[in-house]
Amino acid sequence: MKMIRAHQLVVLSLLGQFVAPCMSVAQQNIVVHHLKFGVSSGVPFNNDDADAIVAQMNLIMAGTNSAWSWDVKCSGVKFVRDGDVVASFGLSQNGDFDNLKVNLHKVDPADNVYIVTNLTCDGSPAAGCSDIANEPAVVTANWGLETDAIVWLHERGHDVGLQHAVDPPQGSEVHRVMYWDPDSTHTGKTADECQHFLAARFASVTLTGVGNMVANQQQPGQTSTGSPAAAAIPSSASADQAKALGLTLPAYTAISRPWLDKDTAEKAIAGLSDADVASIRDFLQKNSHGSSSLILQAMQVIGRRGTTADVTLLQQVLDRPQPAALPGPKTFEQREEVRRSLAEKNVATESLGDLANRTNSTEAVDALKNKVDLNEAATAAGQDGAISLSRSALKALSTTSQGAAFVQQVLDETKPASPVATEMHKSIDLGDNKIISAPPLTPTLRAQLQQNVGAAVNSP
Repeated sequence: MKMIRAHQLVVLSLLGQFVAPCMSVAQQNIVVHHLKFGVSSGVPFNNDDADAIVAQMNLIMAGTNSAWSWDVKCSGVKFVRDGDVVASFGLSQNGDFDNLKVNLHKVDPADNVYIVTNLTCDGSPAAGCSDIANEPAVVTANWGLETDAIVWLHERGHDVGLQHAVDPPQGSEVHRVMYWDPDSTHTGKTADECQHFLAARFASVTLTGVGNMVANQQQPGQTSTGSPAAAAIPSSASADQAKALGLTLPAYTAISRPWLDKDTAEKAIAGLSDADVASIRDFLQKNSHGSSSLILQAMQVIGRRGTTADVTLLQQVLDRPQPAALPGPKTFEQREEVRRSLAEKNVATESLGDLANRTNSTEAVDALKNKVDLNEAATAAGQDGAISLSRSALKALSTTSQGAAFVQQVLDETKPASPVATEMHKSIDLGDNKIISAPPLTPTLRAQLQQNVGAAVNSP
């Protein structure tokens, strides 16, 4: 577990400041956290999805478990969706937390919750990530309604200054919302944790009847002094579960436990034997599609420890059709299945890039080149996910000698053209948030790349 440095936060007692001593609980003012959501246009996430998760967050805050004497009702806090979910082609579907923050601030700085298909936090896969005592939170919505609510509430806890639960009462931490490994059963809150939500000082927090509470508010562009804090991808590990999945225990532990920093990840992967890697390979062959979060980290292990023969295995994930588009309104669960599938495909491209970089596999590079083409990407990820998958393939190609040459060829064969072409060029992000300065596109690879980024420019 990675320890997070606490941001210096002055906690003021809202109840002491705003609630008269004789006021009954029923008359208490409510501290309202206004959540503004941003999401890539390619990710199926709407107002109904946000409302469902927010409602579950409110139930958790207002509830208590009688088996835990330390668990308090935090009914003085309420979360609300503020305005419509903002969907933009300018927002990325996935990436590293620091880059995603920059992306959100550039495209829609008013949002304080950024929904993505998958992300890394401090170099490790995570279900969510936040700075200590600062907005925004970057979160996924892939794990089922109850666990999604825990992940979101966990990251909001970091926003208001909370660290991971390691404090007394002893033995409580594993049951608390702020435990580092989120689970739908981790619903506990201590009085101190509740107080942080009550004392939050952001423009997005209001007290009913009082107005915005912005004392201590950090201004846009400021960074907290704490390191990013991740909500781990939900999981649990045991010998029985490993056996049931056909995994060795070291293999199961490596792909089910969260990687809270790069060193932990590298040590876990380096410590796997050939037999452990083989069991992960077998697991992926049998489980290229499904709700298991283990699939994401299993693919990353294959990218870092696999062989050229594993290109086919990762292509199996890429080429699997998206969940069928059903007519009429879709349910939360159906949209979640699409989001989870997009996450798997984005990680598959990253893993192919790792594999190509390690092994100089022409097959891996060719598989990625194939997914740069928007038609091929649409076949794999659907029309909504095609642009993101194509960009992920370009980014993965840029990490390999053969692939980088392909990307550079595109850049070298470009000349100044129309403003639209310039915007197309800007949309090629190789992962460091620097806009490529080479001029826009001309004929040789124009059709391929115009499909890739032109759709983003020309779509409403």
